[in-house]
Amino acid sequence: MPELETIYIGNEERYITPVDESGLPYCFAPAKLPPVRSVPPLGPDGFHDRQADLNHMFPKYEVATSQSSALETPLARAALTGARVQWVDFEQHHEVYNYQFVGPEHPQNDAELFQTLTMATAGYVPEYALDLSGDEPEIIGLTNKQRKWLWTSGQVEVMCQSDVSKYLLDYVLQVDADHIKQRDVEEFLYTPDPDRRLELGHALCEQIIERAVEPVEEPYQEARKQDVLTFVRVGSAKKQAPETSRDLVKAKLRVGNRFEPVVNALQQRLAREPRRPFAEYVDDELAS
Repeated sequence: MPELETIYIGNEERYITPVDESGLPYCFAPAKLPPVRSVPPLGPDGFHDRQADLNHMFPKYEVATSQSSALETPLARAALTGARVQWVDFEQHHEVYNYQFVGPEHPQNDAELFQTLTMATAGYVPEYALDLSGDEPEIIGLTNKQRKWLWTSGQVEVMCQSDVSKYLLDYVLQVDADHIKQRDVEEFLYTPDPDRRLELGHALCEQIIERAVEPVEEPYQEARKQDVLTFVRVGSAKKQAPETSRDLVKAKLRVGNRFEPVVNALQQRLAREPRRPFAEYVDDELAS
């Protein structure tokens, strides 16, 4: 069982919120709580009797002041802050966690941030959790059923999918595209047929994402094998995660249901690329 690590801030000793290989922090242990985002009843003093509230698992202030090279842009900071919240017991949150813990270590480079956001939006929950119900905080193990329940119950969720999606798209558009056939790029950029352009846009996007997700695919497949991923959760409707991290990321690139904005962004990126040598363009044709 992992052990909690500590750090001194001034003269005070604090626990560090642990993360696993995905870069995602350990959740609070599962608990019976009021419905997620429910309005608490008024107490006898006229104030709301709060029994639960949302905990930003990557605290806003710590993300805003982070020294990580992955968090130098407003988009990266917004995506990480909005990547994960949990509906938690109010007293555990404010009387235990906020006083005894500092937030988790942040991803240290763009690739790590991309992996963390990909696994967050796939509904992945680490296999260990923080139990704050006793005299001292401790780490406990979770069953696969508990891990999936934390997500499907709505207690753990992505706070702002639009910010996460914008970062995923921004990252994908920075990936080297030298493995794409120049002939396909030329046709995509210059075809007058809108349906053919959209078809090529989908295909080229998949090829670029394939390269982007190479480091993520192994942990993604392991989590999918354990059946702890949930692609869509709307009320009682649940949908299994796609077969590959490529398909997951492609689906999450869009904000809303339309893929055309992704295709337009890809076109703008490829139009700025220097054309590869003519000889290589001919070789592409011969190879096909």
